[in-house]
Parts: sequence; structure tokens; C-alpha cells
Amino acid sequence: MSGCISTTAPWFEIWQEAFGGPDSGIWTHEGISIPYVKRRSIIAGLPVSSLQGATNDHTPRYDILSGDEDCLADALSQMFRDFSVSLLSFSYLDRDARLLRPFLQGQGGGLLYHIDHCEFSPYVDCTLPWEQYWQSRGRSRATWARRERKLMDKMGAEFAIITDRKDADSVLEEIYDVEASGWKGRKGTAIKQQPATLRFYTRLIQHAADSGMLRLFVLRLEGRIIAFQVTTFTAGTISMLKIGYLEELARLSPGQALQIRILRWAFEQPEVKVFDLLGGGGEAYQTKLRWATDQRELFTLRLFRKDPAGLWAWGRYVAGPRVKGLLRHARAAIRR
Repeated sequence: MSGCISTTAPWFEIWQEAFGGPDSGIWTHEGISIPYVKRRSIIAGLPVSSLQGATNDHTPRYDILSGDEDCLADALSQMFRDFSVSLLSFSYLDRDARLLRPFLQGQGGGLLYHIDHCEFSPYVDCTLPWEQYWQSRGRSRATWARRERKLMDKMGAEFAIITDRKDADSVLEEIYDVEASGWKGRKGTAIKQQPATLRFYTRLIQHAADSGMLRLFVLRLEGRIIAFQVTTFTAGTISMLKIGYLEELARLSPGQALQIRILRWAFEQPEVKVFDLLGGGGEAYQTKLRWATDQRELFTLRLFRKDPAGLWAWGRYVAGPRVKGLLRHARAAIRR
């Protein structure tokens, strides 16, 4: 599944400006560009110097920015040498990621590597007929539809799509306030409460608007924004990046009403093929599954240098779990 803004150079430039530092950047070798963060990891009690993909909790997908896959193994070998690290680790990789494809095909170029599960990412197939999709939502759809009718028809809520920079700038402060009205505000993790995160999303939304990718959906009631979704559109895919609703109106389910309106709109657009709900865990993931038609698995790729620290890390992530698995099977066989 292609079309995610987080695998583009502007994303990483904005990410670096907000979250990066002297130990992060974009490394380039023979046309292959890899965003990275250098870290010292503690693995099974021992320090291991490592290089990781430039990602954090705000990253839905990761990939190299450019380069020929045939040269990837040589580039990664050079990366080990250039940074004097023993472990390379890259998470949030889609099966179609250029960084992952050669390794899925067994073309590791002699590198010691391991592919692990990262998370699942639900999505909606918008090429289906709307009625087929809506009927497949089961018993939930009656409750969703009733809440949507109450907000939209009886209370007069209004649905809008913002795509240009001027209109986006005019609502940024308000959508940040909406997001902070709930549990994130109480925990101190809302966008407006963290300077780096505020800088990141403001620049990202402005870039998406300037480049024609922004689809900022809002639901207004009596002129106030009561729910929003920050999404981007590229290569046939709408990608959900940030959502929020006004907690004081939670009883009206404004987030659900907005999601229905967005999906109905997406199904009506012939250029929209996929609504990507993106990954995550916990309750948010379970909520996304209720809307999704399917999900894709994301992976973590780890590469180990053949030195003592790298082999130690390989033992922790690969050999150790395999041995534990064999022991579990052996114990189970003995008990039988």
C-alpha cells in the first residue's frame, strides 16, 4: 500500500526540525537515502551501539527515501562502517517498503538479519460499493447512523473539508484545543502541550496544504469545531494522521459522526481507493478495526553486524526466542 506522506523527504525534514538532534539526519550512499537516529541501546543487560530509523510515536510508516534496491545490501554494510554501530533497526515497514522487499525475498546480500512483527494497520477498501461496506459493519451501523442523524439532521452540525493553507492556519489553534479537551490534555500529551509536537504538526499541516495533499475534515456545531481529522491524500490513499473530538460533547459521538461523513465522501470519490486508518495499539486500534475492511501487517527489520556486540544482539532477538520456543514445544511434548 503506497501513498503515505511519512515516507517522503519533506516529512523527515519536518521530523528532524521538530524531534531530531546531532545524532539524527538523512544518510546517503550511492543514491540510497536513509533517515536515521543513532542510539546506544541496552540489550540483555549490555550496551550495543545502534542506528534506528528516524521514527517515533507520530510515525505511521517508514522507508528509505531513494535508491536502487539492488544496491541496498552494500549501502547497509557501509552504514555499519560509517557509524561504527553493531545493530541497524527499522520499524513501521510495510510489506511493499523498498527497504524490506529484498529481505522478504531472501536477498540479504550476506547480511545477518531478522524480520519481526511490528504492528497491524487497519484500512478501508473504498472501491467497494458503499452499501456493501455499510451492511458489513453489522449491528454497529444502526447506532452510528442514529447518532449521525441526531447531530447532522436534528442539531444542524456541518461537515467541511479544508485543503488550502490559509483556511488550515485559521483553524489550527482550535483543533489543537479540541484535541487537548480529552484525556491527552489531562495527561499533558496533547499537541499544544508539547513544543516539539506542536512544531511538527503545524509544519506538517502547512506543508501538506502547500503541496495539495491536505484533507482536514472538521465537524462544526453552532460554529464550533467539535471533531476533526487531519489526513493527507496521495497516490489514491487517504491517510489518517491525527484525530480529536470535543470531550464535553462526547455523549453525542461527534467523532463517529465525522468518520461516517468522511467515509461516505471517500467512497464517492473515484480517485480514492483506500482510507488508511494507520497503526496504533490499545483501544484506538480496536476502534479502527470496527471501521476497517482489512488490515496490513507492518514489520521491524533488524540487521546485525558480525562483531561481538552484533552477535549478542542477534542472540537476544533471534537465537534466544528460537531456543525458548523449542523448549516450550519440548515441555509440551513431555507432558503429553
